[in-house]
Amino acid sequence: MNNKLNIKIILFIFTVFLLFPQGASGELNETHEETEMTIAQAVILGIVQGATEFLPVSSSGHLVIVPYILGFPNAPVIFDAMVHVATLFAVLIFFRKEFIDIILSFKSILTKEKINDEIKFNQKLGIMLALGTIPAALAGFFLEEFFTDFFSKPVYAGFFLIVTGTFLIAIERISEKFKDIDSLNINKSLIIGCAQAFAIFPGISRSGATIAAGMLCGLTRESATRFSFLLSAPIIAGAGGFSIKKAFFDGTWAGMDLTIILVGSFFAFVVAYLSIKFLIDFVKKHPLNIFAYYCYAVGLTVIVSSIFL
Repeated sequence: MNNKLNIKIILFIFTVFLLFPQGASGELNETHEETEMTIAQAVILGIVQGATEFLPVSSSGHLVIVPYILGFPNAPVIFDAMVHVATLFAVLIFFRKEFIDIILSFKSILTKEKINDEIKFNQKLGIMLALGTIPAALAGFFLEEFFTDFFSKPVYAGFFLIVTGTFLIAIERISEKFKDIDSLNINKSLIIGCAQAFAIFPGISRSGATIAAGMLCGLTRESATRFSFLLSAPIIAGAGGFSIKKAFFDGTWAGMDLTIILVGSFFAFVVAYLSIKFLIDFVKKHPLNIFAYYCYAVGLTVIVSSIFL
């Protein structure tokens, strides 16, 4: 399947999501109580999470917008947690060699074995990933209540999608894009990490923000994308773990149908894995403009519908 066909399929899927009627009443409701999910809803939300977690179009924004457009109830916390875990497994499996090499590279500290260039690179990459994770971890821990308010209305997600689109267009014009991951240092990793922290706002794409920041730091589009995906693992793990803990404390996990969780997680995993592969292949030859145009279209649609409908 070539890249043009992949792009058409992705755009078709999201267009269907946006234009699908909003439930039986045909009304757009900005708040929905948590009620029992259906298999169809689990499939759609799993696909949305899997695709948008790694494509630069914002998973958090779409998990606000899609239920709003389709009239779905709010997804239970445990469902949200498990589809995040599914996308975590997707990135861990896809980059299994990289993660294993990073972990094994630090073994030399204990064994005092001779360190070659490959081990040095993997140790440095591990440290850069750890540093890049710090800003988002701190923001999520200390500012959770502040960010939660922005998830209350889809218009916020629409606005921040437009911001994401602007980032993507701007970075393609101003970045130099000629260095690889080995050129990263403490300052550059923290800049990319701060971009990831900013992506806690619904509609700011985590992958889009970190790829853009990486390109701003001089990385090639492909290197920035790879680092963005590697950087996603600890933050997705943290978010998923926090949601699982919250679900157990508030008791929402007890009433959740296991089949619903498994179905949603399966589709999230498969689509996330395919999305990772697609984007890495895509950025080798193409700019990110098409995702910016998509963000503009969805963001404007949501803002207009929120104001006038």
